[in-house]
Amino acid sequence: MPRPAFNPRLGSRTAWCRCAGLGRVIVWYIAQRRRPTTQCTAPRRERPRRNQNSMTTGRLLVVDDDVVVREMFADALRLEGHTVRTAATAAAALNEVVLWRPDAILLDYRMGLITGVGFLYRLRAHETAAHTPVAVITGRVDLEETLATECATLGAAIYFKPLRLEDLRAIARGLLTKIIH
Repeated sequence: MPRPAFNPRLGSRTAWCRCAGLGRVIVWYIAQRRRPTTQCTAPRRERPRRNQNSMTTGRLLVVDDDVVVREMFADALRLEGHTVRTAATAAAALNEVVLWRPDAILLDYRMGLITGVGFLYRLRAHETAAHTPVAVITGRVDLEETLATECATLGAAIYFKPLRLEDLRAIARGLLTKIIH
């Protein structure tokens, strides 16, 4: 790679290079500006916190195999100030639970190999995540009675699609207030 040259107009360093299949490409090296550093003395956040509007925000995991629903839920919750991660399968969600330890989980019932209830059984067997609040969200109204009893025994609330965004926000707040109280 060629040596970068300082470009005063851009306030950065630029260089031309050749990339396979792309021809000539300009590469920018943005100058790092020194900022004063301050050390944070606050302890690591263990519980969800309240934002300026006195609403509870926290770390949420959205698990749904439908990418449109998953990203719509995640975007709506991010706008509320929550930190959100997503997973497309139950196996990926279990991995996120172990690595990231979310405050609450919004879970689709009907997924690929493992259903939402199968995920719940595995989650409740996990030592550190056994008491994580979970909301099962499904469009299967025909399974209402059997699913409601199974979810109740596993400590999860059940909600039916379609959900309005206000309903989704209320579900997230309800899950997070279970942690605070």
